[in-house]
Amino acid sequence: MIKLLSAFICICSVMLTLSKPINAEPIVEEPFVIAPASTVKSDASHDTMAKLAKPIVVNFNKTPLVDALHYIAKTCDVNMNINWVSIADNGFEKNLPISFKTSSIMASYALDMVLKKASTNNQQDPLAYDIDGVCVFVSTQREILRRGQTIMVYEISDLLDRARQTEPADKEAIKNARDQRLQEILELIRTQAGKQQYWVEFGGEAASVQSYGTKLIVTAHSSIQKQVHKLLNELKNPGLMTRSQPPQAPYPIASKLEKIISVSFKKNQLKTAIEEFSQKIDGRFNIIWPELQRVGVEPNTPISLTIDKAQAGEILNLILQKASENNPLDPLSFEVTPFAFEVATKRYIRASYTYLASYDVRDLIWAHTGCGKEQAEITVDPETVKSLLTLIRNSFWQPQWVEYGGKQSSIRELNGLLLLRAHASVHQKVTKLLEALRQRPQSTTKKAKVNKAPTPSES
Repeated sequence: MIKLLSAFICICSVMLTLSKPINAEPIVEEPFVIAPASTVKSDASHDTMAKLAKPIVVNFNKTPLVDALHYIAKTCDVNMNINWVSIADNGFEKNLPISFKTSSIMASYALDMVLKKASTNNQQDPLAYDIDGVCVFVSTQREILRRGQTIMVYEISDLLDRARQTEPADKEAIKNARDQRLQEILELIRTQAGKQQYWVEFGGEAASVQSYGTKLIVTAHSSIQKQVHKLLNELKNPGLMTRSQPPQAPYPIASKLEKIISVSFKKNQLKTAIEEFSQKIDGRFNIIWPELQRVGVEPNTPISLTIDKAQAGEILNLILQKASENNPLDPLSFEVTPFAFEVATKRYIRASYTYLASYDVRDLIWAHTGCGKEQAEITVDPETVKSLLTLIRNSFWQPQWVEYGGKQSSIRELNGLLLLRAHASVHQKVTKLLEALRQRPQSTTKKAKVNKAPTPSES
């Protein structure tokens, strides 16, 4: 009987071994959700999002904010729950004038645009919206992040156990190495997921992350949870990671900047010059005047520029350069959004349109130590990491980096990945820089030239 049982166990073991896929990709465990949304609410949210995806026509000319919101809700047939108490407490008024005109635009984009225009003078806690089942909830961004919090538990034992350097032999040193790795991951989440000021650990009240054993407990809005989930997945699978790109870019409106046009401005007011330019390309502009005025650029700033037959994008850059002549440290810039060209200062644009992407740089920062197959180990060279990060920060507009006191871009290294949160233009430049660093010098060895005796015809 015992022999039969032993044989049965052996057969089961072989079958289990054969059933495992060869070279299978690592499985990333989904986080455990403490407060899951109900199926009914999830279905209702899906229906509400579908309604907001419908195109609508907008023609707001100093329309009160309350009327603009009610128009969008009525046109796309959604329920809108507006917290006017919280909105008023943050300095927003129901009668705040909104001017915005378009022939056809998704209702969600129109709502984004209205809330953005209303928040021009309050960038610290702007208006925002969230899908709450059958309702579109409108309030301040901080309240939305607090109101929509969920708790998720992430298992990170594999990240803590993964040796980035040669692990010491004694238990105390191993524990210290794991604790240091845990603190790096916690700090990374607080600085790379959402805005740093959201986190309780940095004085905020919209998100928090704690550790318990080998688990992370994250309390945050679903939008921040998605960023945490993505960040941890990329740390777990650096070999499988592919660098992310800005969503839905480039937007169709960007093609308007390829038009060939001519302009002739002779001390035209900046506001008038941009209005004339917008008519020539048939494009909409959203100008953040408080940001322009902060650096001394007024609507009546004179612009003198004559260009005959050039691409609209080049002309727009020249107009903004002319307006920025007295402010070279923070010049004007623009961003292509789904619904308009947004004009503001370079600092504002870089801070408002950032995204997180990862770059696998293990080939640049890891080194082999020892000799022979058994003694060879792969370790991180801390000086190489420091040198690479310094090179990137010093190569591209130093004032933007958080590490240098800026608010626009930040870059960190963890587990052989560079985690860069920055504007798309910075990502493009960093990509090219890393490609250049990987270029190997071409062989310059040439065949020796042999001098042969001249033939009679050559002499």
